[in-house]
Amino acid sequence: MKISQDAQIQGQELLKTLVEKAWQSPDFKNQLLTNPQAAIEAVTGKKSSSNKKIVVEDQSSDSIIYFNIPAEPKLDELELSAEQLEIVAGGLTPLTLVVVVGTVAGGFGAAALWDYIN
Repeated sequence: MKISQDAQIQGQELLKTLVEKAWQSPDFKNQLLTNPQAAIEAVTGKKSSSNKKIVVEDQSSDSIIYFNIPAEPKLDELELSAEQLEIVAGGLTPLTLVVVVGTVAGGFGAAALWDYIN
């Protein structure tokens, strides 16, 4: 499956919407924690046919450090933006490489969520 730049952007927007709604509504936050599929369907109006499971963790406690190990991104399936291509073409410093890979990995997760509802 090719992960497009558009799917990454739309997935990030969906994640942002879900988080903001959870911050604003304790009822929605509880639904997102207990039944993420139904909560996402309520926001998007789309029922997923995916057999993938969604796990939502409440990471709002400032007394806990949360560390998530995401699935390793399949970089050959990602579509890089013009800006990302320019960075790669211009050469990378170690810090720039970390930022680009982190951005790509985050985009991959967001795109996976977007793919889940489409």
